[in-house]
Amino acid sequence: MSIVAVDPVAKVDFVPESEKRKKEPTTFFVRPLKESEKAPLLEEMFPDDDMDDAVEKKQARIRTTLLASIFKKTLSGWENFKDSAGNPVQFNSRNQDANIDRIPFEVAAEGGSFVFSISKFTETETKN
Repeated sequence: MSIVAVDPVAKVDFVPESEKRKKEPTTFFVRPLKESEKAPLLEEMFPDDDMDDAVEKKQARIRTTLLASIFKKTLSGWENFKDSAGNPVQFNSRNQDANIDRIPFEVAAEGGSFVFSISKFTETETKN
């Protein structure tokens, strides 16, 4: 089998669960993680197995924050995203912080989880 190159600018549509039944859902455009972005994230998301409940809860919060961070890093646009008055929100390609600040945290975390799932990790990567 030949090695297949990773497309660093592939664009994938992410529709949050809360939008899936809508006629015109909000859709965010994301890309899979680049190979150079994977290893540091895996180390933070899957630390030692020997954790007590308090440490485990703290780790769950860290994972959720990391997922939102993954979403921010890979977000490249959106459609049907509106403000409270129903006006379209413009994507700012020069200021990713301004973009992510408009997205509810739980949607950003869900988006990060989606990106993580489409970023083909090998079995070896997830075990280490």
